[in-house]
Parts: sequence; structure tokens; C-alpha cells
Amino acid sequence: MLLRRNFLKFFYSTVEQGVNFEKRIFLLNKEGKKISFWNDIPLKESSFSKDEFNICIEIPQHRIAKLELTKEEEYHPIKQDTRKNKFNKSETELRYYAQFPLFNYGFFPQTWESSLEKTPEGFLGDDDPLDILELGDMNKEPGQILKVKVLGCFCLIDQGEVDWKILSINSTEAEKKNIQNLKDIERVYGGRLDAIKHWFKYIKTYDGKKANVIHYNEKIFDHEKALEIIHETHNYWKQLSNQTPANNQELNEKKKKFHFI
Repeated sequence: MLLRRNFLKFFYSTVEQGVNFEKRIFLLNKEGKKISFWNDIPLKESSFSKDEFNICIEIPQHRIAKLELTKEEEYHPIKQDTRKNKFNKSETELRYYAQFPLFNYGFFPQTWESSLEKTPEGFLGDDDPLDILELGDMNKEPGQILKVKVLGCFCLIDQGEVDWKILSINSTEAEKKNIQNLKDIERVYGGRLDAIKHWFKYIKTYDGKKANVIHYNEKIFDHEKALEIIHETHNYWKQLSNQTPANNQELNEKKKKFHFI
């Protein structure tokens, strides 16, 4: 299936190849060549405001197939995650959420939550691009790129790793509904933020894992903190994507593992 889109200055198309465990969604440039969702979509356009960024959707709202960017494969396609069968550990199955997400789930291109950097409390990043939760009502598709307005963030400790969640809404709906900050989200979508935190705390308990923890006493930070996290993880990505081998052997191993060199 070929889906052609024209997003601002960035023209791309997505193509689905394979089925079931082998199904992949690839990003193509205007010449029809495969490029990377992670590396080749700009984080920002020159025309964007301070708090506007490009994001990529992995899991549309109200869908339970756990889709994610594939870091260990060339061009970083999107695929469905897998897990061990609960009743037969020798079998692998496609992963589905036990509850529908209350948001469009995706990531910021050109960002990296580095596992080589510790927080003051000693937690490491999860090695993924920075997560984004888009709260708008417009229908989205896996692999879709859109411009969002950043509103805030909270810090999930997911199985012992730092996993920041950035809250946003697509710029079209932000303007239409006059959403400028988190208070406006509560005005338009009353109770949504608390429901999202509850979802993240307990979603993995359905897989037999421990409940996650929302760090800093479950505080939701404003957009200034979110911008700080975005810029920090963009700088980590710059280190990862630099084609010159680093003095840090662990970083060089990450570059090879994630197809950066």
C-alpha cells in the first residue's frame, strides 16, 4: 500500500511491505527511495514557532496494535512489537495493548533518550527517540508526519528507565480550539491528563510486569520544561548521528547497532 502525502516543505510517501511479523512501514523520499523516519525528517522547519515541531505517529488513538520505530533495522521502519506468549513461552506473538491509548502515540524525529546519560537520581534513558502524545481529535495514520504545538511533559520511569512523555496537540486544532497551554487542555478535555497518567502507570501490568512510576510526584511540567527535554535529546541525537567515530566506545557501538555508521 502506497500512501502519498505532502507535508509543508517535506514531501514523502509511506509504503507497507510484508505481513504479520514481517510487516514494515517505510518512509520514501520524492524519488521513491527509502529514507529514515528517525533521521531524515527535520525536527523543526524555519517557519515554525518556538514551541512547534514535527512528529511522527506510530500508534493512532483508539488502536491497540503496538507499533514502533525499529532502531536496529536499516532505514528505521515502523513495525509491530512482539512479546512471548503468556501460556507458551517458546512462542512469540504480535503485541497488542490491553487498553486503547487516549492519544496519538509517536516520537520526535532527530531525538534520542540516551542510555549513556544518567539523571541525578541515577536513571538512564531508554535508547529510543523522544515520545510524543498528541491529544487532538483528527484521525491519524501510522507513519504520518504532522506539526504539533508542545504543551508540557511528565517523566515516566518505565521498568527502571527514564521515558519522558511530551504532551502536545496538532497546530491546526490548537488554533481552532484556542489551546495555548495545559489549562486549555483541561478546559477542552476535562480529566484527560489524569486519565493519561493512569494509563501509563498500569498498562504494563496486563503483561505481568510491575506498574510504572511517574517521577517527581507525578508532576506535569509546563512547555518550558518540555522544550528543555526536546533540545537535550536533539543534542544526544546529534552525537549519535555524527558520522565520525567518537572517543566513547559505548557510543560507537550504539552508532553501529542503530545503523548510523
